[in-house]
Amino acid sequence: MLKLITTMLFGHPDWHADNLQDFEEFINKRARSSYTLFRGQDSDWPLLPYISRVIRKDKIPTKERELQQAFRQESRPYVGIRPRNKWDWLALAQHHGLSTRMLDWTRDPYVALWFAVKCPPRNAEFQPEVWVFEPKQDNIVRTKAHGSPFNVDRTKTFIPELFHPRVKIQQAAFVVFKYLPKNPRGFCVLNKNPLLRRQFERIRIPHYRAREIRDELKRRGYTRSNLFPDLETICKKLVKDLKKWPNKPIQREKRGQIYF
Repeated sequence: MLKLITTMLFGHPDWHADNLQDFEEFINKRARSSYTLFRGQDSDWPLLPYISRVIRKDKIPTKERELQQAFRQESRPYVGIRPRNKWDWLALAQHHGLSTRMLDWTRDPYVALWFAVKCPPRNAEFQPEVWVFEPKQDNIVRTKAHGSPFNVDRTKTFIPELFHPRVKIQQAAFVVFKYLPKNPRGFCVLNKNPLLRRQFERIRIPHYRAREIRDELKRRGYTRSNLFPDLETICKKLVKDLKKWPNKPIQREKRGQIYF
């Protein structure tokens, strides 16, 4: 049963859902815009960009630019459609695992839910959760032709161009954090940002329900192979499926011919 746990303890509403039907009830009762964003996590991790965990705070501005410049140079032979601005280049890097000042979101609530339950919880302390973020109009990047994500005047939200299959299928969106040199981590935790925290809601799911929900999402087509459409994913799926196929004896080479 969908339950409202609290409204003000964390500065935002906190919900509890037991199953996919509860989650759908939560989603359906909300009025959504094209900029309503969702993020799934397998536990209560701080809403911070990954770069804040791997680079010392005072080195972030320099190192992130160096990383981004190196990525643009090294990735050119492998990028089919090149991003046309700094925002989309940063999004491309983020989407492929580079440490940036971005945090991944999606406009599809079921994609977010899949990310929350995609792996079996390590223990009872790992409770899947989905965040909902409703940014205000002045926090949305409308044009990316001018300006840079490295010197935003406030934390911003933007939707990248559909330059990569993953971006399109996952309906990707991003939050770009403003760098704060006086903050212990270099960035303010998103849901604790005094200017933003009223724009969030969170729905929590018991860890023992994760597998049930994951199986239901799979029946609806929300699977790793569908959400990560690339050759590496296809190969991993084929190898995994191979274990399910009946084993047949392999015939050895005979008279100059090979039999399969």
